[in-house]
Amino acid sequence: MSHMRSTCFLLVLGISTASFAQTAADDVVITRGGVSVTLQDVDTYVTRVPKEQRERFIDSPSRIRDMLNNLLLTKQLAAQAREKHLDQRPDVASQLRAEQDDVMARARMNDYMSSLQTPDLGELAREQYLAHKELYRTPARVDVSHLLVSVEKRSDDEARALAEKARAEALADPKAFEALVEKYSDDTSKASNHGQIKDATDYRTAMLVPTCAVALAALAMTRTFRSFGADAARSTRAGDGAMTVFDA
Repeated sequence: MSHMRSTCFLLVLGISTASFAQTAADDVVITRGGVSVTLQDVDTYVTRVPKEQRERFIDSPSRIRDMLNNLLLTKQLAAQAREKHLDQRPDVASQLRAEQDDVMARARMNDYMSSLQTPDLGELAREQYLAHKELYRTPARVDVSHLLVSVEKRSDDEARALAEKARAEALADPKAFEALVEKYSDDTSKASNHGQIKDATDYRTAMLVPTCAVALAALAMTRTFRSFGADAARSTRAGDGAMTVFDA
């Protein structure tokens, strides 16, 4: 057991380096039953483990022990197969050729991928930008706070009058608008949003009817209080949109 632990420790030291030195590739890690496992054998085995899992793999003594046992067993069985000349059987020879072709194909693909040069797409990107600047514009948006007066419990005139009253109080004390929402608004969502609507110009995300969205959009850049129908609102954040500047 102490021999296996020392072997595993040697193995971890070898794998933790960036790559095995050529002179150490044939160094024997462990021997059993007339066959040996070298550092090169271990390196080949570890390359089959996904890169993102290799560090965790070599940090586990039990996985390293299992790996060495598997390598030894494979080599022992392969040696026995050669002694029996099983590699000369047509079916086995065919499989060996197929395995060799698979290995060579992967090696060629890896060689090809490593030779690829990433082209400079800066000029192409610049041409795309200059030809389609409108695609790189940040959409305009406006955030508002609103106070909704329902007509379910009052007439249209009463609702409009209450909205105007709320507007007048808001003009007198702009900082009190949120309190006015709590006091006058019939909006059932005011407990969670306090009358605030993000990106009110997009009625789909703001959950508004289109006509209401148009009216709220009219507040853009004014930062004033207005009433329309039975609603009082103010612009809290507005922007015309911006063009993204190409930088490559």
